Amino acid sequence: MTAGLSPPLNHQPPTISGSPVTGQSLTYAPGSWSGNPTPVVTAIWQIEQGGQWVAAGTAQAGVPRVLTINEQ
Repeated sequence: MTAGLSPPLNHQPPTISGSPVTGQSLTYAPGSWSGNPTPVVTAIWQIEQGGQWVAAGTAQAGVPRVLTINEQ
């Protein structure tokens, strides 16, 4: 490994909290990471449509996503 660099290390895993019910919200938290360079964690909300998973937007830490009837 190159001097000064270190691999990502997870101290607290990412979480999704809330109730997966229409009209309720889910909230994403990226957890806690260290490393050099500092890890960037990106998550994508996905919904099932017609038996396939499709992207439904980037999950922003601490920003709730209210579920619609199609996402239950």
